[in-house]
Amino acid sequence: MISGTIAAGYSLYALGSPVLSQVSDTSVGRSDAEIIVTARKRDERLLDVPVSITAIGGAELARAGVSDLSRIGQMIPQTRFEKVGGGGSGATFAIRGIGSASGDKGIEQTVAVNIDGVQSSRGKLSVLSFFDVQQVEVLKGPQALFFGKNSPGGVIAVKSVNPGTELEGYVRGGYEFVADERFVEAAVGGPVTDTLGVRVAVRGAKMDGWVRNRAQAGPNPGDPAAPLNLGRSRFPGNKELLGRITLAWSPTPDFDMNLKIFAAKVKENNEFGSPETICDSRYTSPSSQGVEDPDGDCALDGRISTGGLSQAYAGAGWPGSRNGDPYQDTTAILATLTTNYRMENFVISLISGVMQFDSDGFDNYDGTVYGRLTGYTHEKSKSFSQEVRVMTTFNGPFNITTGGYYETTKRESGGAGGAGLLTPDARNGQYNLYTREEVAHSTTYSIFAQGEWTLFPELTLSGGARITREKKRLRVSNIFVNKSQMLTPAVPASAILLPEGVVLRPRRSDSNVSPEVTLTYKPRTNLMTYVSYRTGYKSGGLSSSSVLGATATETNLQFDPEKARGGEIGLKGEFLDRRWTIAATVYRYSFTNLQSTSFDPGPPPVFRLRNAGGARTTGFEMSSQFHVNDMLSLNGALAYNHGRYTEFEGAPCYTGQTAAQGCAGGLQDLTDTRLPYNPAWTGMLFTAVPTGRTSIETRSPNRMISGSSMPPFGSRKVMTNGSWLWLDET
Repeated sequence: MISGTIAAGYSLYALGSPVLSQVSDTSVGRSDAEIIVTARKRDERLLDVPVSITAIGGAELARAGVSDLSRIGQMIPQTRFEKVGGGGSGATFAIRGIGSASGDKGIEQTVAVNIDGVQSSRGKLSVLSFFDVQQVEVLKGPQALFFGKNSPGGVIAVKSVNPGTELEGYVRGGYEFVADERFVEAAVGGPVTDTLGVRVAVRGAKMDGWVRNRAQAGPNPGDPAAPLNLGRSRFPGNKELLGRITLAWSPTPDFDMNLKIFAAKVKENNEFGSPETICDSRYTSPSSQGVEDPDGDCALDGRISTGGLSQAYAGAGWPGSRNGDPYQDTTAILATLTTNYRMENFVISLISGVMQFDSDGFDNYDGTVYGRLTGYTHEKSKSFSQEVRVMTTFNGPFNITTGGYYETTKRESGGAGGAGLLTPDARNGQYNLYTREEVAHSTTYSIFAQGEWTLFPELTLSGGARITREKKRLRVSNIFVNKSQMLTPAVPASAILLPEGVVLRPRRSDSNVSPEVTLTYKPRTNLMTYVSYRTGYKSGGLSSSSVLGATATETNLQFDPEKARGGEIGLKGEFLDRRWTIAATVYRYSFTNLQSTSFDPGPPPVFRLRNAGGARTTGFEMSSQFHVNDMLSLNGALAYNHGRYTEFEGAPCYTGQTAAQGCAGGLQDLTDTRLPYNPAWTGMLFTAVPTGRTSIETRSPNRMISGSSMPPFGSRKVMTNGSWLWLDET
């Protein structure tokens, strides 16, 4: 990417960037500017907040070429945010090794995403590109009180830029040469009247892809009547157009309103992500039902062999397949309205949010050109949320923040799947194996309160709780099952799928009380220590797996709530005339009923959500910034996390796992094994110089390989304990 920002020297990047954020967006040397965050829904200095939090400003995001949360996950230790295809929730977010499975639409993220004050549980919406961002805050550990309905794993809060007091704007463009990615972004805003401000921002981008498809024409083994569809030539490719308008109205000093409307339209050339394939020792190239693809390989080399659905089957005979080529079309609208009213000793805030998300996608999941495992998914989600918050501002030693939260959602989704050599159903000529449809509803009510008591000028005790009540219901059925197709010579597809006309209507309701208490000691202005006990909660749910098998019941589609409890001790401070900044946190949290994907051997073999029993994370994080002078800053961070399942029997086996390796009937026991997305050590070192000059910065795209994030092309790579570090010259 080429952009008009300053970059000089060498930077060592890992899964991290400064835990304390940049000192400011305008200076890297010692500065009187403060980093202001809203982790407790009020403006506070980062050094005053008793929470492990990272704040990255908009200027730093622009310099790093960050346009989505997946890149944020590479800038902060112990975080991972990435898009995942396959018809599920659409994304995986994890902090300190704790995250949610992505292969099921029925799950909400353990790590919540908050966009301009409104919480979103839909992963596909959260991983859309963002732009014209003021700040991104990542809060680690359970966050029960101040964000939406609750979060056991942490919160990512994205805040876009508001209109300023003067007319301002920018135009930014870039081109990246490996994936042939180009973008144009612009924003303009300022006051229209003395009380009204407006800002408009737009972004357009197109990418051809950095993975080359080497699929070649040839015979289709076992199915000569269906010529191969060679699919797309490069992955992942996309076109996107996004826009946002912001209206800020302040008719009096005591009253203000802020309206933001965001819209996005994205077209991608795949739904699954087309990851490169790692084969087990039995194969030298990817295989589909025992037939190897001669043009595929098992190397991570930026090349794959993959096709679409043969055009002999595509179209009207296969729902959602269009011409057989993979695709993903997404449109989204997110509107937020924030109202604040200030009285002598009270501040009343109302935050309203409306979201609509539509997605359609089709792809080949078998990793070869033969396209014998194809699927179509669609989703239309709508939600409305309303939060009311009241905060007192008395001059005395005690204040309180309290409020309530309401959310209602509706999701209409479903899809179609196919496997093996396809046979048309004698009734209607459809080639797909099944078509599944579902409608899901959920309603959430919660109230919260936190009191803060200044015991002494240096010592503050705060504590509170959130009470949550959530109801969910699901209507799901197979509206079509191919009665002519045989999965094996002796087993028809109709024998292992839930029959047409059988409708499952599971319901569940959950309640919870999540308390939290923190003791903060602040002996001087720029030094603070704290100790806290925290809990978090995510309600149970109703599994919406891609395949609705004959063994599905209203009972086994349900899974229980996920809970977290534990504590942390932290320190934040500035020393040596504010030239040296340091932050450190030690933590330990236990999780019960961790929601995870489980394998049901069936028939048919399907993955559905269940509870993993338990998990525990123990570790520390520390970061430091030393400002050598006004021209040079040294930055570093180091984190360690010991994350393990304390109980997880019945976990799915990995591909190729044998009985000698602990696999029995497709299941294994993962008790006392490491959590996924959980490198033991992560760290970073880099230098920084002031911004504001003119130079050119070059960056390369990240490689998404088998769902993992890899370093940019052309970088020097080092693997340590599962974490990638790389030296990137900028």
